[in-house]
Amino acid sequence: MKLEGIRVIDLSLFLPGPLATQFMADHGAEVIKVESIHEGEPNREIGAKRGGTSVYFANTHRGKQSLALNLKDPAGVEVLLRLAEKSDVLVEAFRPGVVDRLGIGYAQVAKRAPQLVYASIAAFGQRGPYRDIAAHDLATEAMTGVLSLNRGGDGKPAIPALANADMLASMMTLSGILMALLRRKDTGRGDYLDMAMADALLACLPNNMGVAMTERRQPDLKGERALGGNALYNIYETKDGRHVTMGALERFPSLRLGVLDAQSPAENYFKHAFVHEMMPGVVLCVVVLMLVGAPLERTWGSLIFGAFALSAIPVTAQVYRLLDASTGVPWSGSAGLAGALLGAYFIRGLGGHFVVPGWLLLPAWLGVETLVVRGALIDDPVSVPWATLCGAIGLGAGVSSGLRLLNVEA
Repeated sequence: MKLEGIRVIDLSLFLPGPLATQFMADHGAEVIKVESIHEGEPNREIGAKRGGTSVYFANTHRGKQSLALNLKDPAGVEVLLRLAEKSDVLVEAFRPGVVDRLGIGYAQVAKRAPQLVYASIAAFGQRGPYRDIAAHDLATEAMTGVLSLNRGGDGKPAIPALANADMLASMMTLSGILMALLRRKDTGRGDYLDMAMADALLACLPNNMGVAMTERRQPDLKGERALGGNALYNIYETKDGRHVTMGALERFPSLRLGVLDAQSPAENYFKHAFVHEMMPGVVLCVVVLMLVGAPLERTWGSLIFGAFALSAIPVTAQVYRLLDASTGVPWSGSAGLAGALLGAYFIRGLGGHFVVPGWLLLPAWLGVETLVVRGALIDDPVSVPWATLCGAIGLGAGVSSGLRLLNVEA
């Protein structure tokens, strides 16, 4: 066990301190819970019970020892100080100033037990203008702005399912204790940790409170990517009244799915125009090219080439993805080459005469799309040779077609 041989004195109540020492007990530490002789740990009586023990107490005090002391009596204080002399860690969560009045503050204990790592947990820490404000988890979440970000469907603040301030302060206290124990191996001396639950919350908010910290304004939840402003990271009600979640914040899923990403307006526009409404535009381009393309002057014909090719990019990307997924065959390269040849055949007469660089504009775009979408983004090694071939053909033809747009014969 990682913490075997470490003795911990736990003077705290409810959740932040007991949870931190619980993790230490789970990893082999000897944890001694010091309770009042008049009233023990409140967790014993809170919530549902199983076999006479509350679930709350079992999950914060399993494997610990218990010692009842009257810390308002000098005799009880002396017992605690003697225990501290033989211990490694002490955790307390009284209101600031209480331990000093009882004679068990850090300065007093350190005189008898200089090796002790002493951790104090309070809503707003041991110093500062809010130190004397008594607050539990929910009040701390309100004061730090967490509740303003945690709203229900009616737009009103809702009680979070987790005691975030308690839990985060507990984990950060544990982290600080372990770092102090590591440092003690070199110095031989303990340390003092002043943990504020509010600080623990604020340390975890920058990703959702950026505008508050930079622009000094309340975040608009509908515009925050992790709070409902990103279509790929949200909760959606289904037709049968249940709910489904999407939790993809990375860019890659949006490229695979062809869905909107609120973080890229330009990308949104093209995806909405060419993916979600692509078929009518593509069909129209094909009809125009096949029926009225031949009489058109070369430059206008090349422009229509470009419009059709641009529309074809998302179409072929989705076709490749579906074919690959359903058949397991690397269609991306072969379909790209076949599409290029078929496209060239159907529109070879555009511009009124046969000009190879001009009618290769469509296969040029198909080739580039194949190279980029399949070879680079999808990272399919089997398709890379085909993609590279189509891309090479397409890039060369694209340059020639660009010259043709400027009325320069190649």
